[in-house]
Amino acid sequence: MSAESGSVDAAPSRREITRQTKPILCYSVESIPPKKGGDELYKSLRSAVSDGRATLVQSLEIPACDAKSWKVPAGHMWRILCTHGPQVADMNCWSMNNPSERFYSSKTRQIHATHLSRGDRLWSNMPFLRPLATIVEDTIDYGFDEDGAGVHD
Repeated sequence: MSAESGSVDAAPSRREITRQTKPILCYSVESIPPKKGGDELYKSLRSAVSDGRATLVQSLEIPACDAKSWKVPAGHMWRILCTHGPQVADMNCWSMNNPSERFYSSKTRQIHATHLSRGDRLWSNMPFLRPLATIVEDTIDYGFDEDGAGVHD
């Protein structure tokens, strides 16, 4: 209640509170191990396909409402392309040498951000907690809407 007017002050909205609240860091980016090969390697890899410096080893198509798996050896790249209009592509990965080590989506998002993009790594589950893959390029850069929500994972 306002002392001067005797009226009830409106409580701040959840959106206002959220925007005024400083984030709590779970992991300091500075403490994450550096990428093998450094940033220059990953910058170079972004154009490896278009520059003809990459060799296609395998190509497959995943039909709508279906799934497939394939092996990607360490040091190789894979691309996911949407070729038939708007689609959703969910992806999971496991260690080829130890299937109990797998992609840990929530920990990856705690380390990097909710919406992953170029340069972010896909981290494995505990007790391993190591990068299984690195996002070299992201051609689906939708950004954020007017409420600050990401429209691309």
